[in-house]
Amino acid sequence: MKNGMDGQLYCEKHATSNQPTTSDENEAKNQEQFFDSLARIQGKRLNDQRCALPAFFQKETYSPKEREDKQPSVVILSKRNADETLLKKILTTEGPYPMIVMPEKGGYWIEECGESSGKYELKVDDTTILYRNCFLGKEHFNYYGVDDKLGPLVVSVKRESNKDSDKVLVILRMKRSTVYRQFSDSESLKANTKQLVTKMCSDITTDKFTPVLYHNASQRIVEYDEHVKMKNYKIGVIYQKKGQCSEEEIFGNSLHTPEYDHFLKIIGRRIKLKDFEGYRGGLDTNHCHTGEESVYTEYEDKHIMFHVSTLLPHDFDPQQLQRKRHIGNDIIAIVFQEPGSVFVPTLIASNFLHAFIIVQPVRTNEGLKYRIAVSARDDVPPFEPNLPTPSLVPENQLRDFIITKLINGENACYKAQIFAKLGERTRSELLETLYENLHTANVQALGPLAVSASSSSSTLSAPPSAVSTEKESFFVSVKRALGGSKRSQSVDSNLANSNKKMNNNNGFVSPPLATVGESDKPRKKSEKKSSKTSVSSETRYTIFTIFPHYNSLFSRMSCRL
Repeated sequence: MKNGMDGQLYCEKHATSNQPTTSDENEAKNQEQFFDSLARIQGKRLNDQRCALPAFFQKETYSPKEREDKQPSVVILSKRNADETLLKKILTTEGPYPMIVMPEKGGYWIEECGESSGKYELKVDDTTILYRNCFLGKEHFNYYGVDDKLGPLVVSVKRESNKDSDKVLVILRMKRSTVYRQFSDSESLKANTKQLVTKMCSDITTDKFTPVLYHNASQRIVEYDEHVKMKNYKIGVIYQKKGQCSEEEIFGNSLHTPEYDHFLKIIGRRIKLKDFEGYRGGLDTNHCHTGEESVYTEYEDKHIMFHVSTLLPHDFDPQQLQRKRHIGNDIIAIVFQEPGSVFVPTLIASNFLHAFIIVQPVRTNEGLKYRIAVSARDDVPPFEPNLPTPSLVPENQLRDFIITKLINGENACYKAQIFAKLGERTRSELLETLYENLHTANVQALGPLAVSASSSSSTLSAPPSAVSTEKESFFVSVKRALGGSKRSQSVDSNLANSNKKMNNNNGFVSPPLATVGESDKPRKKSEKKSSKTSVSSETRYTIFTIFPHYNSLFSRMSCRL
């Protein structure tokens, strides 16, 4: 069309040619590529900005093959729709209904009733408290080294001798884990550090372990061991009314029933968030943007803040993101049900929630009791206390049971794959920091001894400038100690007085004592001091008797001295 217009507007002499030139072709090609790239960029941005519609507007169902082709948010939503359909189907039948059902796609386990001991104890990793309880303040030895495969290693060894038996307790700290073992056989009692740690982990190849002579090393080791101990917990509390089958319905609840209020009083106390000075669990205590009240409790030395869904802000958003933002980031949550409710773990979409404890009040002839059900993801190990048979807990035992179950459950969730990787990364970084601190402190205390002991197999070392400075200061100190021939006036006067006293009492005159680096024989007047300090055999014997670990170092230092 453009060529035709050119022919009408211009004369034949000035009319544009119908055949495009090479430059026109390149320009057209570049424009086409530009618009194609722009379309792809805009399309990607639009896809990133898409959001899934609420369940009410989602009427489609997808086959397994179609689900894989859809966006991840749509896939998750379709799974939730399938579980919501399952709940609705169950509720259409006659009761009684189960408290919890498995998702169609699996991925969770439901705890079965068993025998309960009636003792509710918090499970603590023994490796976090063993050093403080059994090593700190008692005679023991700490070592550090570097393995080519396992990285930095920190070892604690304690030997105990009793009338009945002798034993050796060893703690081995690695990037992947911390293990401990007690040896009592005669062969292990005579073994060195390398042999002991090899029995604990056969992957260790290094044979160089440097003793830690830093006075504050024990405190640093305690801090590393106890970095995994938790004192603060934030736990979600969800209220599910009878017949509710979707996340939007559950998070939309705002009113409390007397049974629900009574349950909250059992597990904690209602607090005002304004200017609250305790553990706040991510809630706003200055401007109360996360609600005016919450539920808080303390159990033994633990501090627990509950994220109660009905006490968090309620807005007109059907997804209630203000509530889900807190509860969806918790590790474990309580689901308080009205009778006639059914829960499925995938009903609450979250990458962090790994375990649920479902609670339902039951009126019996013996009084108010609570039926308990527990569900968690497949990679979460079981946690105590066990559910009794039947799974009914009396009101007077509910607080101890459920708080213990919550704390042990969250600690068990950290062993799941997603949290275990994060924990291993944190432990690796902290162990490297501990190694560097011990290594630097050893260099400051012993000079190049610590450096030479680990340089052949160590990939982590102190900064070169620090090492060189410490080497120089160490050599200067030893040189003064070995070669110093000058005495202060006070020393000479004391020696002279002592000699006079001995002469008056016993009639025996002893020669003045030689200082370190001096020979016992008096120097002749004609004899000049040598430019290089010579160390007598007596002096070397005295020094190496006091400091035997300097004997191997003396030969290397002689050239400098």
